[in-house]
Amino acid sequence: MLDRHGIVAFRHGRGPAIRGPRAHGCPEPVRKTRGLTGTVRFGTIVRAIRTITQGREELTGEILVDVSGLLHDLRCASTDRFVKHGVSMTQVHVLRQLEQHGAMAMSRLADLLDVSVSNATGLIDRMVERGLVERVGVPDDRRVVLVRLAAGGLQALDQTEGIKLDQIRAICDRLDDAQLQRISEAIADLRGAIAAEFPSQGKGRD
Repeated sequence: MLDRHGIVAFRHGRGPAIRGPRAHGCPEPVRKTRGLTGTVRFGTIVRAIRTITQGREELTGEILVDVSGLLHDLRCASTDRFVKHGVSMTQVHVLRQLEQHGAMAMSRLADLLDVSVSNATGLIDRMVERGLVERVGVPDDRRVVLVRLAAGGLQALDQTEGIKLDQIRAICDRLDDAQLQRISEAIADLRGAIAAEFPSQGKGRD
């Protein structure tokens, strides 16, 4: 219980709660022994809450780092499969940019890749030859040519998602039942928090 002097008073037993002096900067109140424990100053509570908050923020930061690392590892593993089939890292990056942003002009693609338009053009030429992407014109403006995913590129991306699921299944096989149960419960909690933060994302999934 917090009194008007900014001091938290508490009791064990039937007697009145003990309150400390009003003056700022005074020593902690003396504890009594007959059924009463004493008082805790408001500043002590604030420091305790601050410690808990800092611990929570630190834990959240660790989770963010771990999740980012896991996603990076899975992406690298799937990219390695691409490379083994003759698709370069840069071409994989192009496929993912087109998947995320849709068809785009060569100049914008060059900006996203941080290369010159001439270098991007050469890269797209090689990907067109392999059936990964294709060039399409804009009916309203024939001067504009867009680059978009071709059937081969879509198939390659679908295979990557399949590879990720296979990898996750193999990883899960290395865990015991108790570990799998904890992960399942944690994911359920995380999905619940996501649904609360972004309500529209959960619509239409049932």
